[in-house]
Order: sequence, then structure tokens, then C-alpha cells
Amino acid sequence: MGERTGRHVRRRAERAADHAIAGERIARLVRAADRRADQAAGWVPGPPALVAPQPDGGRAPEPGLRASWFPPVTVTAPAATGVVLVLLVGLALGAWLLWRGRPAEVAVPAVSRSAPAAATAAPTASETASSTSTSTASAALVVHVAGEVRRPGLVRLPAGSRVADAVAAAGGTTREAEPASVNLARPLVDGEQLVVLGEGEGPAVAPAAPAAPGTGGATPSAPVDLNTATQSDLETLPGVGPVLAQRILDWRAEHGRFSSVGELREISGIGEATFADLEPLVRV
Repeated sequence: MGERTGRHVRRRAERAADHAIAGERIARLVRAADRRADQAAGWVPGPPALVAPQPDGGRAPEPGLRASWFPPVTVTAPAATGVVLVLLVGLALGAWLLWRGRPAEVAVPAVSRSAPAAATAAPTASETASSTSTSTASAALVVHVAGEVRRPGLVRLPAGSRVADAVAAAGGTTREAEPASVNLARPLVDGEQLVVLGEGEGPAVAPAAPAAPGTGGATPSAPVDLNTATQSDLETLPGVGPVLAQRILDWRAEHGRFSSVGELREISGIGEATFADLEPLVRV
């Protein structure tokens, strides 16, 4: 009985030793396989560490060793180059998109303040002087103011002026003047002579003087004949002074005779207003 028990104990001890040896061999084979896989992947293991014995007869895993169930990752040079190229292309594309999406600059047209183009040539001095003199001649009246005024002489007035404007341009009347000797409301005629009489020098408005017999002059009941009137006869008409009377005589000498009263409009200095005053007082 005791001998059988001893043999049974020895067999159990032998089987346990065999199991331990077999387990150790299997562990060595697994570690060897892991080392070969790590070497193929370029991983170099660290120095072996001391292994404490385990209660079941096995050994603790060595530090620095990867678990055998993680597959090895191999990074080759072409793969790394491809990754770098992809990154560079992405950066270049992003920069191009940013540049394209930048706010555009709107060009503001410059405002030119220069002088007009040379195509419109400036008028010459002679043309300017000619146009100025023409406009002045057509728009101004030259009247000789004499008598009881402060500054007797020639005065220049705009067209359409009246006797009152001429008297004012000559400085006004003196204390000895008779204002009623002239019609202050009468329109002026270019080239006429305006005489302001003094007190007691004559009537307020001089009537037409009777002409000598046979001269064709005006009488209170007869108009002036333009074809036979003398300069003194013409000066009796309203608004007709020595200058305008001489122009009427010059026109008659040039054309022979008046065929109608309306031809007075062709004489310089006789406008529509003056003609309206003269028309009922003259005949041909």
C-alpha cells in the first residue's frame, strides 16, 4: 500500500515536470517567432531583462517586446514620398483658392480737369476785338448831351435807354436847368444830340418851326416831306438831331429819293420806337 502510494506521487511529479518543460519550450518558440517578425519590420529589441520565476513555472514577458497579435507596419521610402507629394499638392491648391477669392480692386476712372482739347481753337485777338466792337456797336447808344448838365459831352448807354438815362449819365441837371425842356421818357436814338435848356431859355417842348414858303417844310397842319426837307426841317422832328438829320439827307442823296416812309428803317439810328414817332409826321 505504501509502495503504491509512493509510485503514484513520483508519477505525478514526473508529469508536472514534463508539463513545465513543454510549456517552457512553447514559450521560447513563441518568443523566437516574435523576434523574427520584429527584425523583419526593422524593430530592434532592447537588452534582456531579468525574469522572475512564476508560480506555474512560466516566465514573465520581457519588457520592450510587442504583443504578437499586433501586425507589423512597414513604411517604405516610395510611400513616404507619395504622402509628402499629396501634402504639397494640397497646400498649393489651398493657396491658389485663397488668391482667387481675394477682393478685386475696382479702378476708379480719373476725372480730367485739363483745358479743352486743342480741336476747338481759341479765337484770335483780332476776331475777339472785332466781335467785341460789333456787339458794342449793336448794343450801345452814343448820345451827345449838352446844355444845363453837370458833365456835358458824349455818353454811351445800352440799347433801349431813355432821355432820363442820358441825363443821369451826364451827371444830372444843374440848378439852372429846366427839366421840362426835354421829354425824359422818350427813347434815345443812336447819334442824336440832347440839349437841356435853362430856365427861361425856351418852351418846355419846342414846336415845329414854320418853314419858308416853297421849302416844303412842316406846318402845324402839314407833315414833313422827306424828299424836299432840309436839315433844319428834319431837326424839328422828335428824336432827330443834327447827326440823324444828316444821315437822312445822305441816304436821300445816295438813293435819289424816298419811295415810301418805311425806308426810314434802313437808316442807322432809327429803330422801331423812333419810326413809330416819325411815321405820322412825315410823308413822301
